Amino acid sequence: LFLRSKHTRRTKMFEEEQEKKIVKEARWTCPVHFEKLRVFRFYWIQQLCIFTFCILSLNGSVASAQSNSKGCVDKYDPSFDYFPIKSEVEIANQFSLQYEKSYKILTNHASGSVYVLYQCGTPAPQNLPFNATLFAVPITNPGCGDTTCVTFLEMIGKGPSIVAVSDPDDITSSCMDLRISQNLIKTLKVDPIDYEPEFNQTKELGIDAVFSYAESKQNPYVIAVAAFADSHILGRTEWVKYYGAFFNAEYTANSQFDKIQKNFDCLDYLANITIGVNKPEPIIAWVRKSFSVPNGIDNTNPNGIRSFKDDLVHGSSSFQANLTDNWKSPQDALNDLLKANVTILIDETYFPTLRAPSYDEVLATYGLTRETVSNYPFANRIYREDFILSAKGGQDWFNGGIAFADAFLSDMMDVIDGSLPTKDYTRKWLRNVATEPTARTIFPGGCMDPNNYVLQSPAPICTATTPTTAPHSGAEKSTFIIGFVGSLIIALL
Repeated sequence: LFLRSKHTRRTKMFEEEQEKKIVKEARWTCPVHFEKLRVFRFYWIQQLCIFTFCILSLNGSVASAQSNSKGCVDKYDPSFDYFPIKSEVEIANQFSLQYEKSYKILTNHASGSVYVLYQCGTPAPQNLPFNATLFAVPITNPGCGDTTCVTFLEMIGKGPSIVAVSDPDDITSSCMDLRISQNLIKTLKVDPIDYEPEFNQTKELGIDAVFSYAESKQNPYVIAVAAFADSHILGRTEWVKYYGAFFNAEYTANSQFDKIQKNFDCLDYLANITIGVNKPEPIIAWVRKSFSVPNGIDNTNPNGIRSFKDDLVHGSSSFQANLTDNWKSPQDALNDLLKANVTILIDETYFPTLRAPSYDEVLATYGLTRETVSNYPFANRIYREDFILSAKGGQDWFNGGIAFADAFLSDMMDVIDGSLPTKDYTRKWLRNVATEPTARTIFPGGCMDPNNYVLQSPAPICTATTPTTAPHSGAEKSTFIIGFVGSLIIALL
């Protein structure tokens, strides 16, 4: 043992001396030895993590570059693309968006308005359409002459930047209500005849853009919006990109739309594989008391005219009633509804003095009582879009109901099948007047942080298995990359 130990020490000393004499060459390969499978796995996990970090850093840099929401460009470069992240209009049919290097051309097809949005700090473009209105973007102090504007701006995180609103009593955002109560948001004065925002007040408040439902001949700061006019339910939601373009917030707008579209498609699939499997699909009619014909009743979703309601009916696996466009009397309407075997009635009658009309008040619109309505299949399934109200009676349906397609589809699914989209789901807008006599009221106390928030869709996240689709936006692509790399890491582990 003594001799073996002595020999071992000599051998080790000899090897150390030889190593000192060797001049090692520069090493150009990655310092890792593939001696064991464990080291091999660790090496590739390390490389994948570095790759993921680089991709996300690049994506974040691009998102930051396109936002530029706190100032103007210091030095103009005509060859530089100031909008690397762009919005593509996929479904909406009432607006279009075109990009150049330093400006965007936004067209509202409903009003015929054209807006040229040029990056602040760059020269205003020349040779534009004769009816184009120029805006330097990003705008920073918006006003809302339309309550839908509030919801869309909250979706892109710009709710706290709103300076004034035209109808504070109709606001159904708890954060906006809180800011109004703190006198942080002013009341936008409008002309009593044409309802145009007053030009002088717009300048006094430092407002650089007012989103309103129509153009203004007197106020150049007014921007016409028409999400309500889009004939596709997801097209209405896609107007978030219209608003996002004015704030250079394409990344957030794209992300919001992609999430809602993906959830809507999943809910649609869930309804198709569930509703009507064991029972007949219901037949739906949308009606209201006529504005133009005394004692008349209007069909608000007539056949042959494309409407967002068609998407809701189809998406919830129900049928649209085959009815005439309107009726001269309530009895004519009832006869037609009975003949069409309507099982769900959605009443859209305007009640100017009632916050949430009772079952009896709604029945009276159609000349019915609790006794006579029992002769109709829809007797206990009459709904209105007034389940969420502001403290002063404003309907959230005109705000969130337009912006969040997946949430409204969730309401429709619950109306048709009480176990969908989830067993414990609470409808947001559709109120059964027979069984739900009161509406829910929004109060300022529900806001966590009125100065920093991004409004998300209130729809439940659908988890039904659907055919996969390629990601649309940069945000979804980042999620896809993370998932892909994560799967590889798990596989290697």
